[in-house]
Amino acid sequence: MSFYKITQNTINGRYIVDENLCHILFIEADNEKHSVDIAKKLGCVWGDDNASKINFWSANIEKIDYETYNTNGYPANICFSPQIRQNDILSTFNERYYDFDTIDPPFITMGNFGAIWVKVKFKFKSIEQYAQIETNSFGSHNNKPDIRIFYLDGKIVDISPNTHDNYLNLR
Repeated sequence: MSFYKITQNTINGRYIVDENLCHILFIEADNEKHSVDIAKKLGCVWGDDNASKINFWSANIEKIDYETYNTNGYPANICFSPQIRQNDILSTFNERYYDFDTIDPPFITMGNFGAIWVKVKFKFKSIEQYAQIETNSFGSHNNKPDIRIFYLDGKIVDISPNTHDNYLNLR
């Protein structure tokens, strides 16, 4: 089993969030076709088949191989406000990401305009941790939830962005 990421295109600059759909869906499935079948049952529409419903594009379907990141790490650059004292950055990082494992210790660098960056490579204990980092970096902070995870056993988990991160940039 694998998870597949399906991203919603905006309609008039907004994402539709309802009991099934949100900005990003992670769907556990046997293969990509199976994930599309599940997505269609949830209400996803591909192409211009029905303009009144959500448009998803097959090009946006991505197999999530988060287990590979447990070997190589998932590189992230986390920007902290210059308002946080440099001496407090690592303790703040550890408070925010206490439950996340890393490959190497976090490394602090200085950016433009006094921004402080923490470079780190995350390891994930679960797809939920991967989703949390994903929504913190690319998520729409106006949508709750931003990511919805659908498991084959029927379990559904909603993931919303942590608003305390000023900016999270994954590379």
